[in-house]
Amino acid sequence: MSTNNKLGRILFVILGMPVTLFIGMAFASLSGAAANQGLAGGAIVFGYGVIFAAVGLVLSLLFIRRIPLVAIVGIAVFAWFRIEAKQKAKAEEAIERQAVPMHLKTEQQVDGPMGLGCFQLHTFDQPVLYVYGPPQTGMSILQLPAQDSIVFGKTEYGGSDILSAPPWLVPFHMKLDYDIFYLKIIGLTREMVECEVNSMNGETRYFDRRAGEVIYWADFLLGVHSVEWPDDQPGIVRIKPLSQASQVMVDYVFMHPIMIRGHWMLVELWNDDFEQVGNGWIRWTDGEKLLVRYSLLS
Repeated sequence: MSTNNKLGRILFVILGMPVTLFIGMAFASLSGAAANQGLAGGAIVFGYGVIFAAVGLVLSLLFIRRIPLVAIVGIAVFAWFRIEAKQKAKAEEAIERQAVPMHLKTEQQVDGPMGLGCFQLHTFDQPVLYVYGPPQTGMSILQLPAQDSIVFGKTEYGGSDILSAPPWLVPFHMKLDYDIFYLKIIGLTREMVECEVNSMNGETRYFDRRAGEVIYWADFLLGVHSVEWPDDQPGIVRIKPLSQASQVMVDYVFMHPIMIRGHWMLVELWNDDFEQVGNGWIRWTDGEKLLVRYSLLS
């Protein structure tokens, strides 16, 4: 073996350790080995790098005399470009995740299934909201890997903002400068809540119930400023919570929720000056959908 060839192989072994260290760390990052591990994530990634470096050193010493140098260089270059391609794809995915629709409705549209209520996310209390797959029989949510996440951050004025989110996220209600971030609840378990994450197509995902507050429709509607009839579906205000009860004959503009009893809601009737001009009962749901509209902002 010539002196140059011998020096080249020695140099390759020396440089191979930092290269395989980088490959190991890149593999850990791209494969999600350190995902959801908190502060231990960095140590896990570095540990993968050390293991790869050690294995690379042993293999290079064992096979460097049997494999042509050009083949070894070719394998290293191929691995490098593969990792670069995966990192580029991951970066493009991160850019796509940031394409979050920021100007969304705060008024309910009376269409689609009503669900059970709303899940109010604690955007101020936690920077990351993890998204899970369906619950598994006999498994706690602590045993389920997160499939995605929504990352929140602070604005210069102290409010919340979304830094990163999946492209499918179209919340039921979102106005972060008012700390409004609601998802419609479709189903519940003891630990998880199934929410509609796309109000355009009805797509659902699962979240940890501890990540927010479950607000059933009765409590939610009692907390809004006022309710009103849909433009094309005017209802009737009755003197009692009965379909055959007499109609309340008074002119009003707003209906302010006072009490809910089953499918009926007791409301105060207000004029343009928000003065009470009467009260009565309205049907707020038929059990399948909402029959009233509401506004989260007065």
